[in-house]
Amino acid sequence: MRSARRQDREALTSAMDLSPSPSGSGKRTCSSTPGRLRTVVAPSSRSRSITACTTQIIRLLGRKAIAVLGDHKEILFDPGFEKCTLNQALVISADGQKRELEPRHCQVRDMVTDYAVYQNEKQAILSFPGLQVGDTVVVQWTIRGRNPEYRGECFGRYSLGMVGYPTLEEVIEIGVPSGKKLHARLAGASFKPENRSENGTDWVTWKCGKLDPLEVDDAQSADLRDLEPEVSFSTFAD
Repeated sequence: MRSARRQDREALTSAMDLSPSPSGSGKRTCSSTPGRLRTVVAPSSRSRSITACTTQIIRLLGRKAIAVLGDHKEILFDPGFEKCTLNQALVISADGQKRELEPRHCQVRDMVTDYAVYQNEKQAILSFPGLQVGDTVVVQWTIRGRNPEYRGECFGRYSLGMVGYPTLEEVIEIGVPSGKKLHARLAGASFKPENRSENGTDWVTWKCGKLDPLEVDDAQSADLRDLEPEVSFSTFAD
């Protein structure tokens, strides 16, 4: 009989690719979170999939940050129509040494379900052992796929910043094939996006820095959607 640890490792290998990181980087801070870069590319005639790449950098400046953020839980995907690739997962210590995360410290599990609702969505949990104050966690992943119900269109919502921790820099990039209509708006903040065209793709980029932590008395009961700055977008006609 295979051990549970080996089963977890094989489940991760089948659900996610562990491949070298592509070029490019982004930043996000914790307790001082340095930054996060999220890039979304809508489907085109050449690529029928939506590609979403996220790079997150978290700097751990205290024991509380290690206790809360030592397990990375932000990777969510639906294996029914999406493929998730873990490009990079490592820790950079205060003296500059790098430690790659081993597959045995990665698990893929079902999202919480109950008798009334079933979710096909999976969650990847990355557990970084031996974290110390001053360490920096770097995670980069890419999700590719297309929901067949949306007929080649896409929509989404991204919040800015982190609950309880300041963010040094946050960047969101959304690209659509040139000429394709993109509906996008920023709520809860007042900075303007940048627009550019590159290699047949029209890009809209929101970049903000030094976001204060979102302080809530009771994060479980508060409606964070009404409190968080956010970027929402859609390629649907209406």
